[in-house]
Amino acid sequence: MYPIGTKLKKCFDNGRWHPGTVISGPYQFDDEMPVTARWEVAFDDGDHEFLSTDELQYCRISHHPTHVDNSTPTVEAVTEDDDDTPYWPPMDDTPLGQ
Repeated sequence: MYPIGTKLKKCFDNGRWHPGTVISGPYQFDDEMPVTARWEVAFDDGDHEFLSTDELQYCRISHHPTHVDNSTPTVEAVTEDDDDTPYWPPMDDTPLGQ
């Protein structure tokens, strides 16, 4: 589990580690199969990402909050995508010329 307030660093494709903080979660996105729990991470540069448990395992965890709520987490299902990133569904047909 990654409680809100957990401090971490994620290594991006450029090889640099960027610090961030878990600010909410876990969430489930209905358009993902298999459904995976994700946590929202706010990075110090202003970027936000929803990271899965698998992705968070590759992060360096530098601080866990001193008060952790050990009750059973409620997972919020997200049915609408409200970020600004465009989404292109996978192609249903074979590309032309194939």
